[in-house]
Amino acid sequence: MGSLSSTGPAALGGTLAITTDPGFSPAAAQSFVVLTSPAITGTFAATTGTAVGDGHTYTVNVSGVNVNLVGNGVGSNGSNAALSLTDAWKQHGTAMLALER
Repeated sequence: MGSLSSTGPAALGGTLAITTDPGFSPAAAQSFVVLTSPAITGTFAATTGTAVGDGHTYTVNVSGVNVNLVGNGVGSNGSNAALSLTDAWKQHGTAMLALER
């Protein structure tokens, strides 16, 4: 599982666009680290892709030094999912997140 790691402070903004591979559903409380930084400030202006389908969703949790996606729902059919973060972070005001099996 990969994530974006910053050695300096990170200021959130723009849109966090989450794309989930078809067939993957996060388990309840399954957590994916999206970003790690010594200090995170701000919030995303918008978040898209939080509804995975079949009753499964993601919640974005920003806490001090991490941004996490947390699965909401029951069960998982893709427990070996890998997390990849495409860095369009500040250049385009959007972070694209893709979950792949």
